[in-house]
Amino acid sequence: MHRNLLSRLIKEVAEELDIPFFIVEAFVPVMCYLDENNAGPNSFSKQLSTMVNIWCNMPNMKAALLKHDKFTDEYGNLVEMKIWKTTANDYTPYGVKYSLVYVVNGQRVVGYDNERGKGDHRHLGADETSYHFIDIDLLVEDFLKDVEGFIRRNHEG
Repeated sequence: MHRNLLSRLIKEVAEELDIPFFIVEAFVPVMCYLDENNAGPNSFSKQLSTMVNIWCNMPNMKAALLKHDKFTDEYGNLVEMKIWKTTANDYTPYGVKYSLVYVVNGQRVVGYDNERGKGDHRHLGADETSYHFIDIDLLVEDFLKDVEGFIRRNHEG
């Protein structure tokens, strides 16, 4: 399937299901493998939407891991992002649990999480401030901006 058409289909499914683009994108290799008949974009889009919708709404699961990225940056520091889909409740009213951390020399220097009892907050060095969660994409973007800010202040300036 043509890359531009595939990107458009992924975006449409993500918007339809109101979930982040990267989650839908993760299903594409499976769908390409399963779509042996090459039934065309409408069929592919419907199948992709169904598969993602079923996975994101699996019954009897407390949490489903949506994203887990862990890598070492060019300075030898750890970046780890874990995001789960959960059942909405008093502690996670939007149904998302997360922990994003940037570790330098064994110490957390940037962190975002929504620890039970504390709610959404971020750590910048020793400071802890509240964080206003909007969606997963913005959460990752805000975290990476803070990591980049730390790098600029400590490695590039």
